[in-house]
Amino acid sequence: MDMTEDMLSKMVHSINGSYKLTYHPNGREEPDNVIEIDFTPPYRRIPMMKGLAEVLKVELPDNT
Repeated sequence: MDMTEDMLSKMVHSINGSYKLTYHPNGREEPDNVIEIDFTPPYRRIPMMKGLAEVLKVELPDNT
């Protein structure tokens, strides 16, 4: 995780000059629909199964 975080954040900063990117999901023609993605380390770390259960709004079996 540390290596991936370091590599990704440095790549974004090197290309963009900042850790923050703006994403236009419907193209730049819709300036009101802009999402800012922040690659500033450290990244939040969560257990994978717990995160999936929260996003999917389901209870996953303990043995998965």
